[in-house]
Amino acid sequence: MNLEAINQASLLLVQPEMRQIFAGSDLLIWDALSELWKILSTTDCASSEEQTHVEEVILCIARFTRNVVAGEKRNQSRVFANEPNIRHLLHKYTAFSQSQEPNSIPIARMLIQCLSNLVTSNENLISRLWETYMNLPDELNILIRTLALQDNRAVSSALVLILNCVVGDRQRLETLTRTPTGIRTCITLLDRISSLIDCDEESEDGKTFEIAFRIFEQILDANLGSTLLDILKIDGESTTPHQVTFLKVLDSYALQDRSKAFQCVDMLSSTTALFFDLSCHAQASIRRIAGPSNEESDTTGNAPIQEIDLILPKVCEAIILVAQFFCTVTLAEEESQNIPLTLSPKKILIEAVGASDQGLIEDLIGLLRSLDKFIPRIALGRVIGGDGRLSTDSPDLSGFNYLKRDLVRLLGILCFDSRSVQNRVRTCDGIPIAMNLCVLDERNPYLREHALFTLRNILHGNLENQAVVDAIKPMGAWDDNGALRDSVGTRK
Repeated sequence: MNLEAINQASLLLVQPEMRQIFAGSDLLIWDALSELWKILSTTDCASSEEQTHVEEVILCIARFTRNVVAGEKRNQSRVFANEPNIRHLLHKYTAFSQSQEPNSIPIARMLIQCLSNLVTSNENLISRLWETYMNLPDELNILIRTLALQDNRAVSSALVLILNCVVGDRQRLETLTRTPTGIRTCITLLDRISSLIDCDEESEDGKTFEIAFRIFEQILDANLGSTLLDILKIDGESTTPHQVTFLKVLDSYALQDRSKAFQCVDMLSSTTALFFDLSCHAQASIRRIAGPSNEESDTTGNAPIQEIDLILPKVCEAIILVAQFFCTVTLAEEESQNIPLTLSPKKILIEAVGASDQGLIEDLIGLLRSLDKFIPRIALGRVIGGDGRLSTDSPDLSGFNYLKRDLVRLLGILCFDSRSVQNRVRTCDGIPIAMNLCVLDERNPYLREHALFTLRNILHGNLENQAVVDAIKPMGAWDDNGALRDSVGTRK
């Protein structure tokens, strides 16, 4: 076989007119190409030298096939019969043991590019391929296997294939979010996104991330985000790593523009339910970690060993993401006009009720109360405890950064121009909580500013709430170090 001649033909096929010449002919090359793919997919090599030669042929034929079908439907239809053989070879070269060989990654990359070009812009072939791939068992699913490769070019090609299959097609998007194979593919996509989320936008990693994000953008455009978020949940767990990654995607999607934010109204039901679960977990965990009160200590005066919740930082990260999402969609409503009341994100959130028959406002204040006692603030680089005194201890609470800030910001947005919410805040003794947050905290940049704005919204036009503030007499004053000091003569 003259590999050099085939390589030269592959280069010529980069030109669209050359592909059209092939499409308009009845050349015997189509039968020869089919025979080659059949032979290559069934060949077992007896030696390393033979294996090397066969891999050279595979790479050469895959490149030729990739080029000859690009953007030419007639050629795609003629070659599609070879898809099972191409898929079989890709399955082989994406196996973990095989993918460690130096020649395997270029071959896997060329084969997935070949499959992608084989169906691009060809609706009939896309439907046939997608139905086949979504019914493959996990161990035979070459999409999942390719996405797990440590090669961005191969992964990008697999992502392009998935995107081309699902873009603008609700039925295939439903398959991706509701069938076992589709869900497993989404989980693999989220794993890949998680590894790329902090990369430079202009890098190869950044380009790969952008394609993966566009797939989830299609899911959210089709209002299938709630379905996926619910499916990613694991019984007995407040949140999962894949849910956290998806929430990051959701936040980015909602922040793109205001129209995208309104696309997310259907997500409020599932995200509020998630918020209640996360808040319940966090408050219960904080109670266990903080230990019992004096009355709950044993007769020796010693408190039981406090529990350690290793997933609490991840739960709080999810709370931050949900709170930021709520802020985005409610602010989008404030900036728009003529929003139907039934689609009002703010109304939906205000009326949300958790499993314990407690509303979102009450739950939000309860969580802020727990966090204010549990997480010391940092002012001027030093830890200040709940009693306002400096502490030499400096626990690692980096997983809780921005938590108080985003929660009090959400409370302020919900209180704005809402007498009923103002009254609910007063009823559950939330005004002192907001006042306590009007402080500097390096762990929560702009916490004081957001808390002051929230306090303003709680008090605006509400004489009962203003009376509560007037009745609270300061027992001390903040010194230059940001610590609360007792004033001379104050009552204790």
